[in-house]
Amino acid sequence: ASVMKASIAVASEAANAATRSAKVAEDTLTELERPYVLPGEISRIYFVKAPNGTKLGRVTLKIGNYGRAPAIHRLTTAKFMMLSSLTKEAMKGNNLPGEETYDTWPDSIVIGAGVIVDSGEFGIPERFPIEEYEGFGRPVPGNHGHLYLFLATTYEDVAGIVRTYRSCWKFQHPGVTLIRWGGKEYNSETKET
Repeated sequence: ASVMKASIAVASEAANAATRSAKVAEDTLTELERPYVLPGEISRIYFVKAPNGTKLGRVTLKIGNYGRAPAIHRLTTAKFMMLSSLTKEAMKGNNLPGEETYDTWPDSIVIGAGVIVDSGEFGIPERFPIEEYEGFGRPVPGNHGHLYLFLATTYEDVAGIVRTYRSCWKFQHPGVTLIRWGGKEYNSETKET
C-alpha cells in the first residue's frame, strides 16, 4: 500500500509539473502573439486658423500595432503641459493657471498586425505661446519651461484584454519636433484586470 501511495504521489507531482509547464508555454505564446499598440511619428507643430482668425497649434500622430495579432483601438488621450523639469512633483502642478489640457481621439478602429494608422488632430492649448519658426510652430523660447505631451493609448486584444500604453514626449529644438522622453516611469504599459 505504501508503494502505491508513493507511486500516486510521484504521478501527481509529475502531472502538476506538466500543468505548470503548459501554463508557462501558454503565457509565453500569449505574450508573443499579442498586439503591441504604440504611438509614434508625431508631426511637427502646424497651425490652423480659428474662426476668430487666431492661429492654433496642432499635431497629429501615427499609432502602430507592432505585435502579431490585431487590436481594437479604443481611445488616445493627449495632455500638453509646460514644465520646467520632468518630475512627478512638477506634473502635479507648479501653480500656473490652466497649465494643462486634454484632447482625445476616441475612434474605435481595428488595427491589424504591422499596420500604422493616422490619428486625429490634437490641439495645443492657446495659453501656451507657440510661434512660427521655419514654417512650423515651436514654443516661444524663454517661456514657462518646456512643452511636454503625455499620451495614453488604450486598446483591446482579441481575447478581450484591455491595455493602456502611456508615453511622454518633449519638444526638442533644434529639430522643431516632439521626441520620446523620460524612462519607464513615463513610458509604460498597464493591463486592466
